[in-house]
Amino acid sequence: MFRNYRLLAAVHSGAGTAKRYIRAVNQNSKQGDVEVRSAGRLAVPIPAGLRLTPRKSSALTDLLNVMAQGESIAMEGARLQATIAPTRESRKFLRVQARHERFHARIFETAGRWISGGTVRPTAMPRELLCWQSQTRDAVRANDFPTSVLIQQVFLEGLGHILLQDLERGIMQHGVNRLAGVRRLILSQEAEHHHFGIKMVEQARQKEPAITRRLLALSAGLFEQAHELLATFHEPFEILEVERGDYLAALRATIPAWLHETH
Repeated sequence: MFRNYRLLAAVHSGAGTAKRYIRAVNQNSKQGDVEVRSAGRLAVPIPAGLRLTPRKSSALTDLLNVMAQGESIAMEGARLQATIAPTRESRKFLRVQARHERFHARIFETAGRWISGGTVRPTAMPRELLCWQSQTRDAVRANDFPTSVLIQQVFLEGLGHILLQDLERGIMQHGVNRLAGVRRLILSQEAEHHHFGIKMVEQARQKEPAITRRLLALSAGLFEQAHELLATFHEPFEILEVERGDYLAALRATIPAWLHETH
């Protein structure tokens, strides 16, 4: 079984490392257990043996496509944020985050194609994600780093991490117990991005207390959009027989109280 996940280092090290690692994995993996393909500069592991009904396969593919869309938006956002971040440390973090998000998106895209039998199943991007993407672009153009962080790292990353936890349970209950290390890594990176966002908005508030009211007002709108976005996942989770949690309550529990005092 494929137990070594050093292929993730290829995301940061370039194509040469990726190609060498693909060769090593293919030489050591058992037939039918794991297939490793090259996807551009990324090495993407693909599990074998998943069995789903056509209806559940479609539902899981749609979920993975939406998650990939969210990761792509997060990738673009992190790249843009790195151009206006206030410190060298935060700029470095965001550049690394962009690479994480690129890898996550490729994982979800590839998994969606594989589950759907190798075909591309288009999924409309939720308008809430499009709105968050537009709001992030506007914030960066206005050199408004705290607003961009509230949208991207606090809400998009925080909600993504919570949803991925339930999606992980759904994947496990449908028999995918391989690549658990990759999935755990993605979850831990999403949590890291979210914690970075919390840290940044807290620092911005300490530096400029007057920003509190503006960020609180923005947070109210983001909670409303998150509520609408979550509706996208209701039917697929029901089809997959995944018990849904109270995601907004879980999100509130991870962010400072001053950002949701009136919600």
